[in-house]
Amino acid sequence: MATYPTGWLRLPTDAKDFKERFAWSHVKAIFYDKAKNILLKDKLDAMDKLISDHADAIVNKLMTNDAFNTAIADYVTKAMMSSTQVNDANHVPTSSLAYAMQQAITANANAITQLNSEIGYIQNYDIDTLSSPSQLTHSGYYQFVNCSSTVNDNASTKFTDYQIGDFVGLLITRNGYATSDAGCQWGTFIITSPRFTNKFWIGRIWGYKFVNFIKIGS
Repeated sequence: MATYPTGWLRLPTDAKDFKERFAWSHVKAIFYDKAKNILLKDKLDAMDKLISDHADAIVNKLMTNDAFNTAIADYVTKAMMSSTQVNDANHVPTSSLAYAMQQAITANANAITQLNSEIGYIQNYDIDTLSSPSQLTHSGYYQFVNCSSTVNDNASTKFTDYQIGDFVGLLITRNGYATSDAGCQWGTFIITSPRFTNKFWIGRIWGYKFVNFIKIGS
């Protein structure tokens, strides 16, 4: 089908060309209804008015259609869910992902608890004033500025330097022999201080009591 330079369609020049005549007749039918004398614009305007008149009714019908709403909600919900960890505000984790994340969090919390219980091995635990083995809750290092005379209450041989001060101690015991709620039941506690000269002390713990102290050195 031929066109003018402007792009407009023009009537075929050859009356015998059936294909071009047939196509042209359909173009005219689209843009102009000769029988009803109605232009395409009028048809579109009428369609717009029909849609406008019924738009609210259509929307209300859809909004009150439970099956439609359920289907849309199900589609949207599934589209928003993710089973992998992503940094995306438009997605939420599935229950399986949330469960896996909770398991990881629990495992980390348990590891932290275990690490905290063992921290005495690598860091001084400050107990300020030592008075009994109940304060020694784990193997490892302790620091205490003062020492009470009560450490000698059940000791057959006494820790006579308890008033010197600025002590650092090392508890040596087996796992389970020292707990956070009861302290040390059985173990060996080595005590030193920068104030000591050529000596340190070893205390023996039995039944949550210091039962004797031995001085090593002069």
